[in-house]
Amino acid sequence: MGVAGTNEKTIDSIAGRVEDARTANSAGSVCAEQIVSTKANLHQIWRETMNKLSSFSHRVSENRDVMAASEFARWVSFSGLIPFFKQNPQPEPFKVDGSILEWTVDHLIERCNDRFRTNNSDPKLSVDEFESLHDKVDKLASNLDTVAGYLARMSVAPAVKVESLPREEVELTVISGGLDKP
Repeated sequence: MGVAGTNEKTIDSIAGRVEDARTANSAGSVCAEQIVSTKANLHQIWRETMNKLSSFSHRVSENRDVMAASEFARWVSFSGLIPFFKQNPQPEPFKVDGSILEWTVDHLIERCNDRFRTNNSDPKLSVDEFESLHDKVDKLASNLDTVAGYLARMSVAPAVKVESLPREEVELTVISGGLDKP
């Protein structure tokens, strides 16, 4: 069976699960058809999960959000997404690969566990990331001269003296009864 057969099998498998969910869901709440209706939706769920794992991986390298990364990776591991994506692989352009997801999750959990086990709070930046940060700082420093030049040319408006208007003394009287109505 080629790639096309795999996709047809995937769609048939999802359609069968949707039909099962529809019959089990007589109350009319959200069913699987609304969540996974096309190959593109399945790819989007996989891609966004991978993007979140990648983001957490970078943050763990910087020793930020290690607990949140660990919790998310463990949730993905136990949620059933990995077996679902392994059962429903798709090629490009709507790639879905459960094995890559599983490896990414396991790798992130391992990195989080290493941080917890060693109590290591030092950020780990690769040479490329460090050089990129260095370049950005250099660009900011060179732009500061330009900004300082613009600020030096700006003139400050002269101070304006505001005089208060003379007030006339008004005698106030209290009216007895006020708001009371007879």
